[in-house]
Amino acid sequence: MIRFPQQTVRQIIYSTVDIDRIGGAAVFKPAPTIAHRTFNERLSEERQALPRKYIPFDRNVNGRLERDEMANLTLPPEILRRDRNSDGHLTPAELWSGAPPAARIFANREVLNLGDRQVELVYPGPGRGSGDTLIFFPAERILFAASYPMLAAPFQDRSMRVPDLVRWSNTVAALDFDTLLTAEGEALARSQLIALNDYVNAVMGNVASARKRGLSLEQTLRNTPNFSNTPFAVTRDGDITFAYDQAEPVIIEAYAATLIDSLSFDQGCTSGYTCHVTSPTGAAKSVGVGLMWRNLQATAELSPGHQVESALSVPGLPSRYASRDTHVTVLAGWRSPPTNRLSVAALLGPTFIRTNVVAVSATRSVRYEIQSVSWTLGGELRVAITSRLHVMFPVRVTNQTATLRPGRGSATRAGVGLNLTVFRWVP
Repeated sequence: MIRFPQQTVRQIIYSTVDIDRIGGAAVFKPAPTIAHRTFNERLSEERQALPRKYIPFDRNVNGRLERDEMANLTLPPEILRRDRNSDGHLTPAELWSGAPPAARIFANREVLNLGDRQVELVYPGPGRGSGDTLIFFPAERILFAASYPMLAAPFQDRSMRVPDLVRWSNTVAALDFDTLLTAEGEALARSQLIALNDYVNAVMGNVASARKRGLSLEQTLRNTPNFSNTPFAVTRDGDITFAYDQAEPVIIEAYAATLIDSLSFDQGCTSGYTCHVTSPTGAAKSVGVGLMWRNLQATAELSPGHQVESALSVPGLPSRYASRDTHVTVLAGWRSPPTNRLSVAALLGPTFIRTNVVAVSATRSVRYEIQSVSWTLGGELRVAITSRLHVMFPVRVTNQTATLRPGRGSATRAGVGLNLTVFRWVP
């Protein structure tokens, strides 16, 4: 108002949730306010506590500024007048009262027509803060941003997710401006932002490619340009490491294995019965699909077991049994990084067991099916052949209830197979 006397404020644009930027918006009522659709939610969250700049002065940590605490501050009259009940204290609600919620919101882009001028509002993603908005003046070829990443070390703000940094950088680079002005009064040339964008995309392009190919961090560092003779050379290795750690791929895999199926039997026979098992161990197989992300693994597999021959006899009534268990198992658990040549996994999950039985006595033959649910403890060792193909050594131990005489205690299946990475997606 001082810089533009006799001019009417027609629109208030909230560029960020910062008490210094928006804390006086109420002075310009009834001028309408506009912000990104995430702004009001973030403003509501910020209202629950003191503005961050005042937190160090809250010595007794009671969430408000008291009279003696404010003595260490030079507060403008407008701030002091927010003590609505005149108790000499300022609460979060009072301090934020000068920033009403945005009356109008936009999604990703909005054009404001102000007479013969246009102002474009652009959402660059949540990288610099949820609710932030870029303000673009096409005629003046000026872009305003409340804040920006470090020009020579854009990845150093570890609170910013790498995909959000890429989005912010690409959004800015796509706008046709000459100068970027910041809330601190800095003026940055477009060339500086383009150099930042080129570096960010070069790092992320190499990291994403390496992750999709299953390369290790060391291989990624070797395959990424050195950026020598640029400001980025100093932080290059740390930036690549940070980006690599964040760019964890989602991996879909398929595998097949040949197993040795070994059943352990309890003392299921009761007095007066004679039990005998001729084949507690035999060949089995397993096929499955898996989903992996970071150090988490989920697997679903189908594993038909071998045929077990057993005999149960009561004096004068001998019987023979042939049975085969089929396991359908869903496992989840921890695994070591798949980029290592050797990786291991520890898994646990439910198993649905279907047992097909043929019972033969001296007088008849009967076929029937038994279904049960149990738990399986699993482990895996993998050895990389290529980035997509591994030799795997799975072990599964399933607790089984006694469904036949002789009763069964557990089934252990272990063997060797091949694991193929079908798909890698880097979010």
